[in-house]
Amino acid sequence: MLFRVLLPNGRTGLYRGSWEREESPLGWRVLVPEGTTGVVAGVSEGTAEGEVSFPDEAPLLGSAQISVVEEVAGDYFLPRGRVLFGLLPSVFLWKRRKLIRPALRETSSLDPRSREIVEYVRRRRQVSPEGLRRKFGSEVVRLLLRKGFLIEENEWVIPRVEVRYYRLKVPLSSALRKVRSQRRRRLILFLSGREGVSEEELLEWGFRREELRDLLRRGILELSHEPPRSLPGKEVEVSGGRLRRGRTLLWGNLQAVLGALKELCARNLSEGRSTLLIAPELKDAERAAQVLR
Repeated sequence: MLFRVLLPNGRTGLYRGSWEREESPLGWRVLVPEGTTGVVAGVSEGTAEGEVSFPDEAPLLGSAQISVVEEVAGDYFLPRGRVLFGLLPSVFLWKRRKLIRPALRETSSLDPRSREIVEYVRRRRQVSPEGLRRKFGSEVVRLLLRKGFLIEENEWVIPRVEVRYYRLKVPLSSALRKVRSQRRRRLILFLSGREGVSEEELLEWGFRREELRDLLRRGILELSHEPPRSLPGKEVEVSGGRLRRGRTLLWGNLQAVLGALKELCARNLSEGRSTLLIAPELKDAERAAQVLR
């Protein structure tokens, strides 16, 4: 079977693959030969560029979500792949990279320098070829690979997504007394009364990492990797937070999402910004309209 696949660079590729399920492959994630991730947008005929594999046990998107992506891409004359992967959390964008790992061989016959390199790789289990060659030299690494003491192979890497949340550690009045910078005071006021704000959101509002680090060092802020209790859904640590193009993905049950959406719209209005709401079904749009009135 030949699949039309949307790619992160905006291109649509044609790939062959094995599909034995009864359901449609539309919306399923695939790993493509170029070493990146794609999403199936349909089936077609023609000449395949290569073969894909399916890493998941369920589709990433449904037909309704694919239709929304196509409509938005058409309205703004953008490639569908760029729109899609601009909205998806980066945890779904797997990439293939080369890694070097040690072979299960005795190293007593090696010279001290070569044994040092093999032991270095063993302690770390796997290392990047570029880093190893930069540290020990290309020639000796090439020799150890050719003689089979080291093995170079490809591996799909899943991005580590870690959301950092900041909140005040001391009372507001105490925090304001400790700082004189107007920018830092504005940051403190922004965080006051909130259980936690992600680093991505703070950066988008114009605050700087050095300001966050300074207030952390002085004990005015504290850092957490746990999402605030007020955020919807348990999966918000992976899929919540600021994505590219300034969009926010709210993840959870509809009632909790609408509550967070109302707060987001109110904040946008207070800053003179608009909010575009796209719903997959009419009933969801009507329910959101009732909440936002």
